[in-house]
Formats: sequence, structure tokens, C-alpha cells
Amino acid sequence: MLDFDVPELALEEHIEEVGGMAYRAMHLRPAWVAVDEAVAEDNRRLFESSGASGRHGRWPRAKSPRPGGGLLKRTRRLMGSVSNTKHPDHVFEATDERIARLGTRVEYASYHHHGTSRLDQRRVMDLTDAQEDAKADIVERFVHSGELP
Repeated sequence: MLDFDVPELALEEHIEEVGGMAYRAMHLRPAWVAVDEAVAEDNRRLFESSGASGRHGRWPRAKSPRPGGGLLKRTRRLMGSVSNTKHPDHVFEATDERIARLGTRVEYASYHHHGTSRLDQRRVMDLTDAQEDAKADIVERFVHSGELP
């Protein structure tokens, strides 16, 4: 028969590590803030590329081009609200739970995002699989090590 003894100090370190992970898993707000910043950066690139950097590709051309610097950029309000976390119309709601809500208060955003009978669809928040995976990695890294980008 063999007897094994784990040094008490080694167990305490693991218990502490697991306890820290459990605490962070229940208090995700710092990770959600980092995800919000990363999504805003992805959205900035989406607008700069007229949708080309998103999952669904380049936005349809405007039927009647307007002055102001390109698609969905006439007032820059919608673009600012999804690409700048400090914009007054930016939405960031997070709890310490597993859910964060990111978006915009701009009332016409959903018409562009979903399209209408008279307006082509131009998704204003359109992450690729790789971008979504990168956001999940932010949360996972935070839970495991407490590190944020």
C-alpha cells in the first residue's frame, strides 16, 4: 500500500487560485468593460470599411449618394454611438452576471441594421466569428488569471 501526502501549502495555493477564479466568474464587470472597448474598435473598423470587415461583407451602395463622407456617416451620430464608448448614445449595460448589452440609443439604427422595404440592410454591429471568439477570450482570460487587455 502507498500513502501519498500533498503538502498543505500546495493545497492552499490551489484553493486560493480556484477561489479567485470563482470570484471573478461571479464579478465579470471589468471583463465586460474590456469587451465593450474591443467591440467599439471592431465597429470603428466596420464603418471605415463600409461593412467589409464584418461577417456579412460590404454594405450595399447608396441609391442616391449624399454628402458627408460615405455610408451611414452623414451626421456621424450612429457611427459614434457604436464605435466610441464615451458617446452619449452608446449603450453599455453590464451586471456582475453573465450578460452584457452593447449597442446604441440612436432611434434609426435598427432600420439600417435590419433594412426596410425602402432601405437596404447595413448591419451597424456585425462581428465575425473570429471577433466574437476574441471577445470570449477576453472574458475567459479574466476569469482564469484576472488579466485584461
